[in-house]
Amino acid sequence: MEKRDVRIEEVINALNARNRSERIAIFIWGVLVYAISFSIFFSPKNIVTGGTAGLSLIVDKFLKIDTSVFVFFASFTLLVIGYFLLGKKNTIKTIFGVILLPIFLEFSSVFQVLFHLEASSLFLTIFFGGIMMGLGNGMIIRSGFSVGGFQTIYQILYKYFGISIGKSTLWVNGVLIFISGMIFGVSNALYAIIGLYISSIVTDRVMLESSITKTFFIIT
Repeated sequence: MEKRDVRIEEVINALNARNRSERIAIFIWGVLVYAISFSIFFSPKNIVTGGTAGLSLIVDKFLKIDTSVFVFFASFTLLVIGYFLLGKKNTIKTIFGVILLPIFLEFSSVFQVLFHLEASSLFLTIFFGGIMMGLGNGMIIRSGFSVGGFQTIYQILYKYFGISIGKSTLWVNGVLIFISGMIFGVSNALYAIIGLYISSIVTDRVMLESSITKTFFIIT
């Protein structure tokens, strides 16, 4: 187990002892922030940074399936697989997120109409999008809950093959970004890498170093 994964596990165990309603509130905020960042900064530019939401952009290119619909069915499928391979306890922590994320993605899609970033610098768009997505990811992990999706794949790879969460995240999302580069162009893939890197830094900060109070201070 990598040192980062050990720290993540320690944080989650400590947070599980907190008031459940507080953790649920943090989780809801985190999912909302993640969904808004995806809808405003990444989806309009076809920047695939990973996860079922990122995969939905590739699927939509060919099959024209709505993002929220695809994310729900993909995450639900992985939820069922996770039930058999990871157990009931993990599934219970994921059900809420599997339902909530598609709802928030559908809700946040209205922001694409309100915020027009076509004329904005793509680098600045990805920079601020990465910060916002990292904030949402960090809050989700700090809550001790999960939105499922690719996270289920990472946990399966860790449990059955001993591949750390960090490495499996890098490999799986790396393959997805590579495919997106062939579909949307190399420049999009390079910007996706930048966005993913910024997001991972912010996620670590929020998850491992910031207090819950500071997290809510930032978001409000």
